[in-house]
Amino acid sequence: MNNHQTELAKKMADEGCCLFTTCSNLLPTLHQFDPEKLTPYKAGDPKLFGHFMDKVMGFSEKSD
Repeated sequence: MNNHQTELAKKMADEGCCLFTTCSNLLPTLHQFDPEKLTPYKAGDPKLFGHFMDKVMGFSEKSD
């Protein structure tokens, strides 16, 4: 895929945080929408990516 916003929306929908639909399916999706089924978004740890990139690039580990 080349549309990162679509990729993110689909992934979040797969995890139950939101719904994903297209314009042509908007009305049926809204009719079926049940907010009780949504899962709260759990934020990740942004430091994990930084540590990973430090290792990939060969930088020494720095304490936080």
